[in-house]
Amino acid sequence: MRKIISVLFLIVIPIFAYSQNTAETGQFIPVNQQIFSMIEHFSNSDNTDYIGLIGRIRFALSDSFSVAISNNNQQNIIITTDGGIRLSEQQILRFTKEQEGELRTFRPEFPEPFVILFAHENEKIPLIFRKNPRLDSYELFAIEYGHRMYMIQSGERPQLLVFSTLGNENLLRAILASAPRAVTSVGSHHPSSPSRINTSVVSTGGTISTGVTSGSPRPAVIGNNNIIGSGTTTEASVIAYIMSRPNRPVVSNGIVMARPQPPVIARSEIERIVRVYFREAAIEGVNPDIAIAQMLYATDFFTNNTVIQSRNYAGLSPVANFNGTFPGDRGITSHIQHLWGYANPASSSLRGQLINPRMRVLNDLGYRGRATTFDQLYQYWTLNSYDYGNAINRIITDMRRF
Repeated sequence: MRKIISVLFLIVIPIFAYSQNTAETGQFIPVNQQIFSMIEHFSNSDNTDYIGLIGRIRFALSDSFSVAISNNNQQNIIITTDGGIRLSEQQILRFTKEQEGELRTFRPEFPEPFVILFAHENEKIPLIFRKNPRLDSYELFAIEYGHRMYMIQSGERPQLLVFSTLGNENLLRAILASAPRAVTSVGSHHPSSPSRINTSVVSTGGTISTGVTSGSPRPAVIGNNNIIGSGTTTEASVIAYIMSRPNRPVVSNGIVMARPQPPVIARSEIERIVRVYFREAAIEGVNPDIAIAQMLYATDFFTNNTVIQSRNYAGLSPVANFNGTFPGDRGITSHIQHLWGYANPASSSLRGQLINPRMRVLNDLGYRGRATTFDQLYQYWTLNSYDYGNAINRIITDMRRF
């Protein structure tokens, strides 16, 4: 049986500040939602040139850090700026912002989509990055070592960077143009299924497994998460997405780990609700992708009968003269108006009649006009819940595949 090295603690010590330039025309920039969406789109492309280049995108870290490993069973990583911590008699892994990493795994269906290999001496260590919706960046979430995954507990986390020869104009093409043309080994990349580039993930129990959602119909359409603006989904594509979920179980090592439940209401009622969402969103100019993703999260894809019966699809908290339930379709209208309120200053006026019972609360808290994108919005909506922000982003990404 293979011996597994366990950890007493991992201490990550930042050394330098942010931003990295090279002698080439270009610079390393933070990976954000836009770059993630473009990489996902092109990784599913039929263009084999793009597929090959994605495996050779140049990655780096925003900060240098060291990791101390000792023999204990604790699996948390503590990031600290305390340079006085004693590191003797422990194995030290060092990563610098000057070195470049290579893609081992890109798994867009996971909360931690990027697994990047960074060298330590003669060994390549997988660093796992998770989205921070508040900053619209991907930061160090865990380190895979000795066939186990060690989670970061606290502290300042280095961000994942990618090299680009340009600014935001034709961004991914600039990133791909920066990739070296010589073929390098990056996991077990397979052109016929590029979104599953070496889809291995190491569990905290020390076993290696895969975790992919089977049956994704097509690459996600590149869109934006602006609150005000048109979305990229349609009524038909949203319905197709909802109704397909029970047929797309989460599979690990060929074993079905989870099978989504079918909706508890009729398809005709789901179609009617989705149709009203698109109608109300069009009236106020709100992106329906965001509103519908929030509604699907709140209703657990129409399996939570309590939320469905309350018609409070946005999960708005009760206030005076509002007990948390809505008659008819007023819950949909209130949801759209609530999103609109976050994106527009108090001086702006709705096109339709004010229905939202909490608009005054947004005014009193000074939240009007404070969020123009979902990644700005979620920190007010759910008090900085990363899980909520990442869950909504995953739903939006999945919907855009249909």
